[in-house]
Amino acid sequence: MKLTEIDITNFRCFEDLVVPLRPDVNVFVGVNASGKTAILDAIAIALYDIVAANGGGGKRQRALQGVNLRPSDIHIPLAPIRPETGPREYVQISAQVGSYYALRDFPSQTLLGEQTFIDWTNTIRYRPPNDFTYGTSQSPHLSDLYRYFQALWQEISRSDPKALIPLPVVAYYRVHRCLFQMPQMGDIFQAKLERKDAFQHALNAGANYQAMCQWFYLRENRELRERLQIRDDRAFEFPDLRAVRRALSETLEHVERWLPQPASSSTGFRSPPGAGESSLGQPSRSAGHPVDR
Repeated sequence: MKLTEIDITNFRCFEDLVVPLRPDVNVFVGVNASGKTAILDAIAIALYDIVAANGGGGKRQRALQGVNLRPSDIHIPLAPIRPETGPREYVQISAQVGSYYALRDFPSQTLLGEQTFIDWTNTIRYRPPNDFTYGTSQSPHLSDLYRYFQALWQEISRSDPKALIPLPVVAYYRVHRCLFQMPQMGDIFQAKLERKDAFQHALNAGANYQAMCQWFYLRENRELRERLQIRDDRAFEFPDLRAVRRALSETLEHVERWLPQPASSSTGFRSPPGAGESSLGQPSRSAGHPVDR
């Protein structure tokens, strides 16, 4: 599932803006206060409906994920407000997705082979002095999205546990993402990591660093058991862990491995080219070193 378009109405600096999105990477460039963050926050508000459709809904969860509106988010037009219409005391965010996992009632293509899309709109109305009313699963312009995820979870429950049925990845990394210490791992071997948990705090993703470390630690333990006890193949890797390791090594200069521990994290470094070593230049870096995700 990929976001293909976002339509913003009456939100912050935008009275009306439609942003088509590419399927791979989108980069927004502009001077300060031109609306870059407003576009990203509007996308997060739209994606919250995906989070809510996967069991992460509710007023408290919306506040925890940082996608609840404030009165100052309502666009104030530069032109004088006409007395006959009054102020527009609402915000409307519409979104469109394509390339989703096809289901019986949600085919990915038409009979003519054209791509199909799922659209939804959340009209958020202002309730003075500080409250807003948001759409729900029963709202007509949101129901298709909720019906899709209800059908998707039914498909997952009916299928073989090893079936590769994808769930969309939703994450919003805000500007406050510099971490200065390793989070407490807790009673990690009692942790139950469910697929739906990925939508908890997804739109305030910096808060999920502990969950990421727990997942990585438990996943590596499971990989090690499968490598030695089941497959007898010391080079075996889970595809998801291989992808994470590759991302870390290619985005963080000289990093060869990253190993979360219950009380600390260890980072292995490659020697720079020409340093005369092919082994790790530094054995580890303590958890007190800031890590920018």
